[in-house]
Amino acid sequence: MKNSNYGSMNSSFILRMIKSALAVLVISLIICPMSYARPPTALDLQYDVENKILTIDVKHVTKNPRKHHIRKLVVFKNGEELEIFRYVTQATSQGFSQEFSMDTEEGDVIRVKAYCNEAGIKEELLVVTMIEPAP
Repeated sequence: MKNSNYGSMNSSFILRMIKSALAVLVISLIICPMSYARPPTALDLQYDVENKILTIDVKHVTKNPRKHHIRKLVVFKNGEELEIFRYVTQATSQGFSQEFSMDTEEGDVIRVKAYCNEAGIKEELLVVTMIEPAP
């Protein structure tokens, strides 16, 4: 005697397998592009006290700086937002530098945040120290 449920069980199993495979495919298509995106890897902040210039060196490695780049830099002083620099591309595949004129005093805390257009944020702090002139 043949089991008439065998055919429906088999097609039900196949349907579940197809649904599972599709779910894995959709999740992979969402996650894989993110795995290629790299956040900024380094921010180097240097403040020239004499000329009152902050230099921000951003290291952000990318294969295509037109599509994957730093989209903005935000500069803060003592917690107050001073400037937002927005970008639609990146100068090189390794990163870039940005200069910013600003007044500071001894002990001011400069904070810079770099935002990748695909994934990640890098933040760096610098405490301003004034150099005493030699006697």
